[in-house]
Amino acid sequence: MAALLALMLASAATAQSARPAAYPSDFVSNYLRNCIARSQAQGLEVAESRQLCDCTLKQFQQQYSFNEFKQLTASARTNPQAQANLTKVGEACFEAVLFQEN
Repeated sequence: MAALLALMLASAATAQSARPAAYPSDFVSNYLRNCIARSQAQGLEVAESRQLCDCTLKQFQQQYSFNEFKQLTASARTNPQAQANLTKVGEACFEAVLFQEN
């Protein structure tokens, strides 16, 4: 699970509460492509990878404007609180996707 959370942070780095923010389409495409590739490299199936990455992107857009998100991911490299904020989203989505009732 730690590896999957790390990939979420890496995807966020490469690529508003109840107020969804539209991120640029090129960023969204790159984020999803990188996130899905890293998720699959960690052993998730294609469908799980897509769900996980869609979930994290949606959560980030709901919680942060694009500029806030860029600042958060940049500061996460050296700021434990920023990293914890990103990890929290990754953990919530990981649990929602992998432990959902079928």
